[in-house]
Amino acid sequence: MITAIVSLVLAMNFISDDGGWFKPFGRDFVMLLTAIPFFIGQLLIRMVAKLIISQ
Repeated sequence: MITAIVSLVLAMNFISDDGGWFKPFGRDFVMLLTAIPFFIGQLLIRMVAKLIISQ
């Protein structure tokens, strides 16, 4: 969740809200949509790592 918040803050400061690039949703919503698969990937890797380490 911290990664999503930091990404959103950095995007607000450094990426212009270009209508063509973020056309269907907008810059902020696209940043949050990108953070969701990233978060799920982190959870999956942690789960696999715990399974490997516990064996």
